[in-house]
Amino acid sequence: MSTDVRVYSDPDELGVVIRNCPNGVNCTETWDNLPAAKDPSVRFCGDCSNPVNLCTTPYKIRDALLNNLVIAIRAGG
Repeated sequence: MSTDVRVYSDPDELGVVIRNCPNGVNCTETWDNLPAAKDPSVRFCGDCSNPVNLCTTPYKIRDALLNNLVIAIRAGG
């Protein structure tokens, strides 16, 4: 089994990466560049027309991915 992790966006200044984007490896957005919304853990991406959910726990990551949501996570932990 490979231990390589495929990151779909480069980390922003806070070390946040976007994963599960429908644009895949072509995703160029960063969490910092996405407009803020009422909910501080969700931002909207105009490129892929999807909400991006900031996931701060393994449980939130699992639940979001099970629902095929676009997520933002801190790189490296």
